[in-house]
This record gives sequence, C-alpha cells and structure tokens, in this order.
Amino acid sequence: MFAFLPMAFVAVGYFATGTLGQRMGQIWDEHRTAVLALGLTALGYLTAYLQHAWETLPTSAAIDWSAFISNAAVISIPVAAVGGPDHWHVAWAAQLEAAPSGLTRIVAYAAVATAVTVSALARERAMRAWLLPLVQAAVCVVLVAKTRVLFGPGIALDLRFYTPLALGLALALGLAFLPVAGAVESVEPRAPHWLVDRPAAVVTALVAFALFSWSSAASFPLLHLGDKAPRRWFEGVQRSLADEQGPVDLEDLTAPSSVIAPPEGLYSHLLAPYGDRIRFPVVVQDDWYVFDDAGRLVRPGLDPARNARVPAPAGCGYPVGADRTIPLDGPVFGYGWRVRLTYTAKADTGATITLGDVATDAHLLGGRHVLELPGDGQYEGVRVSGTDPASHVCVASLTVGTSTTP
Repeated sequence: MFAFLPMAFVAVGYFATGTLGQRMGQIWDEHRTAVLALGLTALGYLTAYLQHAWETLPTSAAIDWSAFISNAAVISIPVAAVGGPDHWHVAWAAQLEAAPSGLTRIVAYAAVATAVTVSALARERAMRAWLLPLVQAAVCVVLVAKTRVLFGPGIALDLRFYTPLALGLALALGLAFLPVAGAVESVEPRAPHWLVDRPAAVVTALVAFALFSWSSAASFPLLHLGDKAPRRWFEGVQRSLADEQGPVDLEDLTAPSSVIAPPEGLYSHLLAPYGDRIRFPVVVQDDWYVFDDAGRLVRPGLDPARNARVPAPAGCGYPVGADRTIPLDGPVFGYGWRVRLTYTAKADTGATITLGDVATDAHLLGGRHVLELPGDGQYEGVRVSGTDPASHVCVASLTVGTSTTP
C-alpha cells in the first residue's frame, strides 16, 4: 500500500502543473487506465485492512499521542535517516527499540536539518520533495499508535514500523536535488553550494552513512542473543521430546519472552508442529510438565494465593464421600489461576470438580495423587462431587495459585 503513495506523489507533484485540482485532472486525462488500476487495487487493500487489521487488541489504555509522536519524530525517524541508531534496547522478544546516544541524536538532527536547508538554498522547487517522507511518517505513527496501543509508546521506537520511509527518504533526497527525466516540473539549480556541487562532500556523506548503517546492523540484538536465542530453546524442546517414550502432557503456558510473546507464545500454538507428541488435557494428573528457559521438561511450580481452610475435619484432610465443597481461606476471582489438589482414594472413581459455575469432569485414581486444572472464575470453595463413596476419596491439600517455571 505504501508504494502507491510515492507513485501518486511523483505523478501529481512532478508530471503535472497548476493547482492541486488541475494537476489531478491532468493525471486523470493522460493516465486514466493506470489511475483506475492502481486506485482500485489501493481501495481493495484499504477495505481489507480496515476490516481485519485496523482494530487493536482489546485494551482500556488510551493512546498517548504526544509520546508516540515524540518517540517517532525525535528519536526513531531522524536516527534512521542517517543509518542509526547504532545502539538498541530489547523491550521483549518482538520489540527491539532504537536507543541512540545523545551524540547520535545530535548528528542526526544536524544531518537532516542540513539536507533540508541546503536543498532550499541550492534548488528551486526542492521543498515539495520532503512532503513525501513527512506524510509517510504521519501515516506510520497513526497506524502504530492505533493498532499497537497495547504495547505503549515504546513500540514507536521499533524501526520496523517505518520501513516505508526507507523508500520515502531516499526518493525525497533525489527529488530535492536531482531533476526528474521527462517531468513537467522538477528541481532546477538556484545557487551553487559546496555540499552538493563537489563530489568529495557527497562521497564522504555516502561513505559515512554506509559505515554507520553497517555498525547499526551489526549491533542488532537478534544477532547477539547467545543462550537466549530462540533457536536454542527449540533445540532443547526437540531433545526433551525425543527422550520421552510417548506423548507428554503439558500445561499450556507460554514460551520464554526471549522466544516469542503471547498469544502466539502459548505452547498449543507455538508447538503445534509436534502433533501427537504433546497433549494439553484440561485436567492433568501426576505427570505433567512445562519447558524451562533451556527447553527442558520440568514440573511446574505453583505460587499459592489461596489454600483449603484449616483445620481440616479429618486426619486425611477433607473426606469427600459422594459430594463435598472444600472451603478456601479467601475468595478467588479472575483469570490465570490454577487449582492443584492432592488426594487419596482406595479405588478409581469418576468425579466432577466445580469452581463457581464451571464444572469439569475428572477421573480419580486409587492411591495418592496430585491433580491440577484451570481455576478461572469466581468462587470461595472447590466442590468435588459424583465420586463413589466406596472409594473413600479424601482431599489432603488444595491450593489455588499461578503456575511458575523452575
């Protein structure tokens, strides 16, 4: 879509003359087929974009326009224009922010100001060229702020959202100093200036830009992740699963933030190619795992928030019989909770575990076992029902908390 903007800009600004309306009329009369073809393509793209990509993820955060604009206009775009930023900040796995030094920012401001000023002094009709990157920058900022407000203004420091300016800035630089072949209107020399009329100055600027760009690319964080490289985590996962004899029951947590972020970071999405080698049962029992930062299978921990109320009515804990609600030492509300239940039983039996309005079927095993299931909802106790009284099910401990990776 951003390719249409430069084409329209060059056509109207350099291959037509007069007022804006007259220019558009001339382009319509002389290039009607191309205008229709490109216009319909652009309209189709915009329609699809507004339907599928315009809305951001659900969030109550308001857009801080001043922060988004300042991050883009004062940091990201100026330093990118000179090949920067040379230094980077890793906010998380998918947000690599420009973090230029004070000196780099000063050099960027001076270089951009010099290019614009010299074009105005040395060339007629040069200033219109700079409208192209200005418009592109404005569109980029609006799109980033609107669709990624969830990530905060820091996302405006991620240079990948300004890739259209790679074309826009280079094209503007050429249009501001060089004539366009076949154009109706184009730049013309106004007064000589040593910065643009002497090869030594231009070559020096080009070499400096190339060297600084190389330095910035060489310092890009994804090239220096070391042990946190996503590939190493996936290699660890591959080795861990290869060591298992059958499918592995996993709790559907997210991969480390250095690999990828949610919702794509959930095991069920990220590890889908492993197919039947992994499972995600709602109720896990005894042997279930998560992956640590090295991709090894480990048993998840549980950071407790609520526990069964004490003292328990019996030495084994809370005898269930056929139906019993185990009270907690405080209410539970919200999402992201896990319920871990340790129980004993003399024989296998079916059961239903109810958390508020949510009922989940489970199969309890004879002996002493540990069971865990999602704990989302609103409740003050955990109900275990539908068990065979002859199984003598007794809940030894019950904890509601959030999962942790050792």
